[in-house]
Amino acid sequence: MFLFPEDSSIPIGELVTYAIGLKLLQGVTTVGEARDRVHDLVDGLRKWYLLMDSERNECVKMHVVVRDVAISIATSNE
Repeated sequence: MFLFPEDSSIPIGELVTYAIGLKLLQGVTTVGEARDRVHDLVDGLRKWYLLMDSERNECVKMHVVVRDVAISIATSNE
């Protein structure tokens, strides 16, 4: 149903791929720029405690409460 199961490590590289594929990054013309932008966004979300460090390198985790809210928002129009 959703991209990542609860309590899973989310590879930042996959977030870059999704951001490029879904054209979420305006003004970005290279993969390197996309990677930098996604890393900046991830760092900001970490600072606000919306993402947490993972035990795996180059991965993050989403707190279960944040994930539940995101799922609720995403499915509210169904």
